[in-house]
Amino acid sequence: MYNVRTLVDKSLIEIQNIDRKIAWEKDQSAILTREKQSIQRIAADEESRMYHTINPIQSLIDEADLADWIAGLTRLIEIQSILTKCEQRLSESSTNPISIEMLADIFAVFRRNYSQEYVAYNLAALAVQMITPKVRRARFRARDRHLRQLTR
Repeated sequence: MYNVRTLVDKSLIEIQNIDRKIAWEKDQSAILTREKQSIQRIAADEESRMYHTINPIQSLIDEADLADWIAGLTRLIEIQSILTKCEQRLSESSTNPISIEMLADIFAVFRRNYSQEYVAYNLAALAVQMITPKVRRARFRARDRHLRQLTR
């Protein structure tokens, strides 16, 4: 009886710790979601600004500067497109879910090929936000299997 009570107490403490961690992760997720929305607004604003201002400015700007500006905007749009596809594949209802390893590879490509944007927009934090729910679900599944084995 003592061992069962000890297991129940340990499980309760573990659940409380997980609850605190989940609350913290939700806060972090909300912060990162706002940051992502801000990046999306910036990209949309830049795209709109480019679309509406390119002709009058074209005569004033060196073509190389304009090409650099367009290339930077194109890179932001590429990043946004990749992130949107990842989010769709991260949903629990996705028919083609993305693995943690695939996400790690994608963010390694971001770090390597989009290094300025990776730092400027803190994509490392976004990677954590995207991977955390998958890791949490995997941990819960493993814990549930372990608890089921203990109760047998």
